Amino acid sequence: MLYYTLKEISLTQIIFRLKYIFKRKLIEKFGSIFFFKYERNFEKKDLYIKKNPLFILNNRSHYFDNPNNLLKNEFIFLNHKINFGDTINWHKDELNKGTRLWKLNLNYHEFLIDIAYYFERTKNIKYVKYIEKTILDWFAQNPLGTKGYGKDNWNSYAISLRLISWIKIYQLTENYFSSNFKELFIKLLWIQSHFLKDNLEYDILGNHLIKNWKALQWSKCFFNTNEFDKSIVSLEKHVFTQFTKDKFHEEMSPMYSGIVLEDLMEVYLINNESIEEDLIHSLFKNINFLCFEDNYSFFNDSVNNNGVQLKSLTDFYLKLFPQKKEIFYEGNFNIDGYIGFKNSTAQIIIDFAKVVEGNQPGHLHCDAMSFEFSRNGNKIFTNSGTYEYNYGKRRYYSRSTQSHNTLKYGTFDQSEIWDSFRVARKAQTDYKIISQSKTHINAIGCVSGFDFNNNIVHQREFNCTKTKLIIKDILISLSKADDSKIFYHLSPEYSIINNNIHNKKTQRFIANIFCNMEWEVVKTEYYEEFGKLCFKDTLIINSVPNNTEVKFEIKFND
Repeated sequence: MLYYTLKEISLTQIIFRLKYIFKRKLIEKFGSIFFFKYERNFEKKDLYIKKNPLFILNNRSHYFDNPNNLLKNEFIFLNHKINFGDTINWHKDELNKGTRLWKLNLNYHEFLIDIAYYFERTKNIKYVKYIEKTILDWFAQNPLGTKGYGKDNWNSYAISLRLISWIKIYQLTENYFSSNFKELFIKLLWIQSHFLKDNLEYDILGNHLIKNWKALQWSKCFFNTNEFDKSIVSLEKHVFTQFTKDKFHEEMSPMYSGIVLEDLMEVYLINNESIEEDLIHSLFKNINFLCFEDNYSFFNDSVNNNGVQLKSLTDFYLKLFPQKKEIFYEGNFNIDGYIGFKNSTAQIIIDFAKVVEGNQPGHLHCDAMSFEFSRNGNKIFTNSGTYEYNYGKRRYYSRSTQSHNTLKYGTFDQSEIWDSFRVARKAQTDYKIISQSKTHINAIGCVSGFDFNNNIVHQREFNCTKTKLIIKDILISLSKADDSKIFYHLSPEYSIINNNIHNKKTQRFIANIFCNMEWEVVKTEYYEEFGKLCFKDTLIINSVPNNTEVKFEIKFND
């Protein structure tokens, strides 16, 4: 699989990855010398800091628990709590495992934005003191060149988010900083922005470069300088090519598209000539179609309460474009193969999209021809979500075929997924829309992949209205698999009793199930947020025969 994985990596990524491996070893050995070089350059500058109220126009919450607990150094990220006590241990052993996502969240310093807003509302100086103490402590424990710095504290993605955090904090609390801290704060902000400029994530590409670009745009505005212009122009060649023909983000994740939309809007906020307005409007509309109420649909790596949610995006969007007014997007849609309809009663999203659109497949799931469906604002059929990025059984399950509402051929996944973010040979999709309106869709498609040494094709037809859902599957193959299965996952709020779907909250039966093959119900894991484990009913059709139609039908009672 390594061969097929490397085959898809661009030459630019390979060159920069090799460059950064060597450079990081140097910085780990001579970090103080590198820092001193940046410090000397800073001292030569005659800076003019430009505060701007637009920096805090997007005033959403960034921390999803009670910010007052942060004053006790009690943190919850990814639904995992750590109480550090008097002092934050930035290098606690348990934080240095896997992808270090919890530690990265700590190093983003976004939680300090919420502390700054608490100060703005209360004018209680304890919040400013906490910001000063935390940043001083971070600097003391995280000098440039810390072993493994490229994975967390001076990681370019982390710096990109931290620069935005610090600029917002400065806008909110600068007048109350002590003079010595203010001087150090400006110096560290300048050094980090220039270190980022010298270490842009061309080895990763994707949404990481958009974060880098946004951070340099804000640094340019904050320091009122043209020092970042060359890097900004270079990045833009990689930023705007990340959007598909229908103006969705190429990683094909609703959650990451939401994060990218916020980035675009925060750049447009300070430099409205840098982005075509139509891109923002189109991406906002697309995300609305791929969300259920305020929640993202779970295609590819996509969960809730990680970054910005749709409601906050909408609030910010309407501040930028008040003439748009608040509207409810409904009707039928086709967003690069995400097809379906959305109205006040029902919504379906079917994934006939290409498995990957760009050069960054790391967030790919085996969800081709899967779907999610809701009625009256309640999602009934769901994919399983994403628990974590650290490689293990839950990371594999999240990305696997069986965690989605689709067919698995024997022991093979649709695409060859491995490790946390790797994929080798990829499934291919094709589809045709037979008819579509804001209340129904009839479409047929196929996915080829699975066992790439044989010709394996899964064909699926959808016929969906507000009151019924009919799915017909055919596994086209001359090769016999041991046990192919079709999976249908219900949201945890629903259960299957006999041949009926039962709403646990209302204690009502809402639909009848019909199938021309035997099936069973098992409990499987469900991850609506990072680190949050629930269980759901999963209907499994076992021993799916080759070249035989399997019909699955849901009829709703009202």
